[in-house]
Amino acid sequence: MTVVAALLTGFAVEIWRPSPQRLIATRFGAPVRVWRLRSVRPAVLMAPAAMLVAVVFSGPTALVGLAGVGVATAVAEVVRAGRARTRAMDQRRALVDALSFLVSELRAGAVPELALASVATESPALAPAARAAARGVDVLPVLREAAREPGSEALGLLGAAWQVAERSGAPIADAVARIVDRVRDDLDLDREVEAELSPARATARVMALLPAVGLALGAGIGGDPVGVVLTTWIGAGCASVGIAMAVVGLTWIERIAGSVPR
Repeated sequence: MTVVAALLTGFAVEIWRPSPQRLIATRFGAPVRVWRLRSVRPAVLMAPAAMLVAVVFSGPTALVGLAGVGVATAVAEVVRAGRARTRAMDQRRALVDALSFLVSELRAGAVPELALASVATESPALAPAARAAARGVDVLPVLREAAREPGSEALGLLGAAWQVAERSGAPIADAVARIVDRVRDDLDLDREVEAELSPARATARVMALLPAVGLALGAGIGGDPVGVVLTTWIGAGCASVGIAMAVVGLTWIERIAGSVPR
């Protein structure tokens, strides 16, 4: 265990130690661009060595533990991606409601700045733009920045329409109404894509559970698969390979599903 601790300590020092160029820049206040690949490369080489030594010294259980870490990482990434998709769809729904309210205010004769301020009380995404409009600041950069948030992409179109209306004096209500229709179409497309991809995602998750199902079947017929996996190198190796293939399959399908154009 002393060897393992020494390797992991060296790994941490190699990652976190500043480069000589950065030390010089900090000491003399000179802006220096540092290419960190040179200092990262030894760390990348040390990580597998540290894990290999840990596995050798700790036995098959450590190998299964590393596979478990991989499973936890993949599951966390899948959950994070799913929550991000849900947040984006929720943001689009909220944006449809806010922009529809804005259209109603504008068509009722409200001044655009006052209409935006009224809508911003119900829509946090529009609050920065409302504050900028109240101070007489250009709204376009603020809305473009807000459009970087997933699900708020249509705010960039709102900023462009706002700028054109300010420069030309043209009414903005019809343009905002078209933006609302665009966001509704995006929502319909999101629902359709999610419905088409849900069978593939379900298949990937079922495949990821197969190693656990195999262990349960082995135990059900009177064997001791858990003991074999945790105490023998052959069992740990087979389990790790199976887990790795399940994780790769799950990640691959999620990556393919995430790359579908929206």
